[in-house]
Amino acid sequence: MKKSGKDGTVIFPPVPTPFTAAGAPDPGALQALIDALAPDVDGFLVFGSAGESVHLTPEERRAGLARLRVPKPLLVGVMAESSPPAAAEARAASEAGAMAVLATPPR
Repeated sequence: MKKSGKDGTVIFPPVPTPFTAAGAPDPGALQALIDALAPDVDGFLVFGSAGESVHLTPEERRAGLARLRVPKPLLVGVMAESSPPAAAEARAASEAGAMAVLATPPR
């Protein structure tokens, strides 16, 4: 893996989730943001706490992951209140190509 930082650090920025004026997730704007960042980073973290994951339904997160084309390694935030939904979200992230998840501990 290429190291983006001058000191050899690996850079995986937490990517914010863009929304339309109507309040819906905007997958086209998310893809444009990924494409703009790609030359300068080593990978991406989507739907983490900076990605407003808690404001998206599981269906919105899965749909967003299905449309996303990420040219570098992907980490996906999993923020669920209990273990069964957390496991389902982790499976969906894996199926979308995530190399790992960043999970909050479910209750």
